[in-house]
Amino acid sequence: MIILIKNEVHKLFKIKVLPFSLLVVILGLIYLMMIYGEFGYDISRLLTTHSDKGLIAYSEKDGRLLTGQEGYEQNKKVASMYSEEINDVFLAQLHADYKSSSYVSFENGERFYNATYSFFQDVFNIGAENYGKRNDVWGKVKGSIQYGFTGDWEALENILHSFFLLFSIFIIIFAAPLFTFDRECGMNAYLNTAKNGGSNLLKYKIVAMFGAINILMFVVLIVISTIHFVQYGFANANVNIQCSYDQRYIGATINCTMGQLTIWTLISGIIGCNMILLLTVLISMINNTTLASFSISLAIIWLPGYPFMQMLENDCILRLLLSVVPVNALYVNALIRDISTWNALWGIFLMRLILFGILFFITTMVWRKKYMQFNG
Repeated sequence: MIILIKNEVHKLFKIKVLPFSLLVVILGLIYLMMIYGEFGYDISRLLTTHSDKGLIAYSEKDGRLLTGQEGYEQNKKVASMYSEEINDVFLAQLHADYKSSSYVSFENGERFYNATYSFFQDVFNIGAENYGKRNDVWGKVKGSIQYGFTGDWEALENILHSFFLLFSIFIIIFAAPLFTFDRECGMNAYLNTAKNGGSNLLKYKIVAMFGAINILMFVVLIVISTIHFVQYGFANANVNIQCSYDQRYIGATINCTMGQLTIWTLISGIIGCNMILLLTVLISMINNTTLASFSISLAIIWLPGYPFMQMLENDCILRLLLSVVPVNALYVNALIRDISTWNALWGIFLMRLILFGILFFITTMVWRKKYMQFNG
């Protein structure tokens, strides 16, 4: 059995589309590194304002404008000074500090200030005497809202999200020829000469494919996580997603921290990629050519994705159903914004596991119907 699995793995790595697949992944990872810099410093690009010189990342210290890594570290330092639960007492103190803070005037007279003040100005209008209260903004969020620096965790979450999206494309390219390659090469005829050839082929191909994909995925995830946590540690994992500097989660009603969001991104990404793999294997099984397998897999997997869900704003039931499909497991950030309770999140997680089981059952049934005639 071990030898047969090794043979299937060897065959996978000889399929002609693999070099292109690996190139996609490598270029994708390079792209991530370039966009997000040293795993986070370039996240300060989110802390921007418009000026006559374009978008400029900024912070402020003693009346001096800071940009780049220096600005990023200053933003982190100031955020740590205000790292506590957001309530009306906290907002009152921040309002007093805001009024006495030094500002930086730019050439055209615009004001630049630290990301913490920028955040509370945008969300609570903290500079005004009638600034917002905690419940005015997050009255529907049960429990406390913890403030702190989110830049490091935002960078990691964005990198993981982008990686899973790119890796899902790699999976489709890699798995689409799983059965069509043998068919195109005339290998199926040889199954007639082996007892239980059809049954064994399914088992060995599935083990080889899932083993190769998951080992590669875990290696990359371990590398990304190791580099990030060695450099930044686990500080601010308890900060709420509502305090994210890019303000994607301002309207979220679920009480979720940046650490919990990262864990869910990992779990859902791994499950989503394996669901995509299984669906691609099923499609490869019922098609005659690699091109058809790849094209159909790409269409079926990606068409019901989150961009399509955005067009169904008023159809909550259909949006809920679509949230379970494989590709939307990779859009945890969108799901977190849509749901209101942890029970809903766990319910969708359970539905995905059930769907995975259904897909595996369908794959087995199709295999028996289509290939078991090769049993000798």
